[in-house]
Amino acid sequence: VKKMNGIKHIFFNRTRDLLLCVVLTFVSISAIGQMETIVKGLEEGQAQAVSQYFSDEVWLCIIDFEDSVNSNEASSRLSQFFNNYKVIEFNQLHNGGSSSHEHEVVIGKLKTNNGNFRVYIYLDGEKNKQIDEFRIED
Repeated sequence: VKKMNGIKHIFFNRTRDLLLCVVLTFVSISAIGQMETIVKGLEEGQAQAVSQYFSDEVWLCIIDFEDSVNSNEASSRLSQFFNNYKVIEFNQLHNGGSSSHEHEVVIGKLKTNNGNFRVYIYLDGEKNKQIDEFRIED
């Protein structure tokens, strides 16, 4: 009976460890997918792909406009920017975060038909990161 309990204990621990690995892998893949969607949105000038990750309130800076706005206004202003500045290319220069994985920063260069810009994105949140700050500056 003791040997059987030991086998059950080993089986339970391995099953628990396997489930933990699956969950952590899924969380990591989700975060990678989220960042890929944001970068692809910038590469293609698709405001919706980026703005779906805006938090309820976003510190937004697009050229001369700078203010804290709700996600709808931020999305609208980003759409206007992409309508006026057709994206030629976006190059991600830096992607990093805090050791606790609660914060992430993306910095890149956006080349458009009307000029080149520096893009800065600050994401916050442990599991489902949201964009708290979004900047397009010349």
